[in-house]
Amino acid sequence: MKLLLYYGIVLILLGCVPPPEQATEVNKRFRATAPSVLYFKNIRSSYYTSTQDPETRIDYYSLRKWRDADSPIYPVIAHDWLHDAAYIQLISNNFEPIELQIGDATKTLKLDMDSLEKSTAIALQINNALKNQESISILHADNTPEIILEDTRTKTNFLITINDYLRLVEQQ
Repeated sequence: MKLLLYYGIVLILLGCVPPPEQATEVNKRFRATAPSVLYFKNIRSSYYTSTQDPETRIDYYSLRKWRDADSPIYPVIAHDWLHDAAYIQLISNNFEPIELQIGDATKTLKLDMDSLEKSTAIALQINNALKNQESISILHADNTPEIILEDTRTKTNFLITINDYLRLVEQQ
């Protein structure tokens, strides 16, 4: 009888222990390590304004030098500190879907505001195009291109943000 009571208590106690949380695996391309986060927060974050999404707990860092009139799109560093990940979110100043064209290519890139991974990939393509001195255009509804990020200040601000992001995920 005592043995049955003992096993009953053990089963009850084991039932009260919550299951271990499932760790979400983050792609290595987006992993932010503790030393890089420490460097960013202590040194580079003073150049940014930060906000936090209360639902997702993601910190967003926008370069202070950006002004809304600078460009129809601008990059924001999204730091998901709960999952040790960082992304680039491309923010649009207008509400219509954005299609981008890099150089004189016929292929267009559709800006996806809901996917941080896709937004990061597009931002890195824009970064490479700017380094190669290619033009970046937004295609309007009537398929007329408008060149963006063409003056030195907006290019520099874009490149600074991407370089800080690359340092945060230790890809630079």
